[in-house]
Amino acid sequence: MRRVARLELRSLHILYYHKPPFEETWRWTGGNPNTLIELYKAGWSVDEVDKRLIISEGLSSFVRSLGREVRELLWRAVEDPDSLLSPEGVPLLERLIDINVLIDSITYRDTPLWIE
Repeated sequence: MRRVARLELRSLHILYYHKPPFEETWRWTGGNPNTLIELYKAGWSVDEVDKRLIISEGLSSFVRSLGREVRELLWRAVEDPDSLLSPEGVPLLERLIDINVLIDSITYRDTPLWIE
């Protein structure tokens, strides 16, 4: 994000009031500041951020490489991530970890450096 020295009142008003509600933004970002920046750059368009992520991570070809049943499982996992913890979901979970779409553990939190 680039710093802006000063905005006219009308411009500031447009920028300030055309952002989504906080709870919605939290749901989209999960608190990830990089995702928040990407949302801002995309004019608060979740669809645009999704499109950019799909392209940058090569997710279209990954999804095309999955069989029909695994794609259905992936779709369920979008709505309910815990479905990946089922016996049939574990192989997909491992593949998603391999391509760095999911993480399997959160690293140690150094309290003075951790922001909540």
